[in-house]
Amino acid sequence: MEGLAELSRVCRIPLQLASRSTIGKCLSSLYFYNAHKKDILIPWKPITSEIFKSFSDLLNADKGGFVFESKPGAYNKVAEFDFISLYPNIMLRKNVSSDTINCTCCKSETDNKVPELEHLYHLCKKRIGIVSLSLKTVLEGD
Repeated sequence: MEGLAELSRVCRIPLQLASRSTIGKCLSSLYFYNAHKKDILIPWKPITSEIFKSFSDLLNADKGGFVFESKPGAYNKVAEFDFISLYPNIMLRKNVSSDTINCTCCKSETDNKVPELEHLYHLCKKRIGIVSLSLKTVLEGD
């Protein structure tokens, strides 16, 4: 119950709704809350689509994941690397958000390019994005 109350508080949604929502829906609620605080309108339906990518750009942009398959048995000194929580931290640290990708104010910067896709994408360095602001609330606290 305490965890549910915290989720409800952090994501700014009623307790009953939080109990029936996915984490994606809860985070979306937090995004909307932060967008409202910053007087940013969010379109009802997305109006922009992704930019055209060549085949090699698609390969570089979407490499997917790799799972090491172990042989059955009992093992000592086993470690797990949690990639799932790594993604939100990368998004927070690098300011990855739909409103910071390919901004007009930082186009000429050189240290904000997306690795291996420098010619396609850059990230804003002058303002924090809605997703980054929301993830900061979740990862670092209020």
